[in-house]
Amino acid sequence: SDVRLAQRELLRQTALLGLAEAETKPRLSIGAALGTQTDDLGSLVDASSRTLNLGGSFLAPLFNGQRLEAARDAQLARAEAAAEDWRATVLRAWSEMEAAIVELRRERQRLEALQAQRTIQERALVLARDRQQNGLVDYFEVLAAQRALVTVDQELARTETALLQRTVSLLRAIGGQWRASPDEASQSS
Repeated sequence: SDVRLAQRELLRQTALLGLAEAETKPRLSIGAALGTQTDDLGSLVDASSRTLNLGGSFLAPLFNGQRLEAARDAQLARAEAAAEDWRATVLRAWSEMEAAIVELRRERQRLEALQAQRTIQERALVLARDRQQNGLVDYFEVLAAQRALVTVDQELARTETALLQRTVSLLRAIGGQWRASPDEASQSS
């Protein structure tokens, strides 16, 4: 997700800042070498031809210290920019998540209202059929009740689809990915 990418970039820039900071500090290195040295191949194994070299070096950024400090300052600016990008990405993701939750809640409320309306329309259809069978109304009232029930069923289907889409949007906003459940995976095979 975008948050993870921004976080990785922030970590990378911070590590590079550490390296740039280390370059501005003096370094001490110590080394040793053991070997043989001779002008004559025959005396190569003699104890007198063996050499030991111990040494060290102290490197200080004396001549290019200003350049190294400028590089460190530039890296610090890049690290700060990466931190700001990360903050902005997190805030944007949080905002998207809140919006997805609001939309999901709204769709659930709409679904509940439509389910209640469907129950009412089913009762109205039963009542219209009873009244038509008893000769109180003509068949057009039954057709109107059926049409109203079909309309509610269509709205229910649209709302259920929207509810699933909002759920996926919420999963994406929180950085998750859609994975089919084992039942869904076996059905699609």
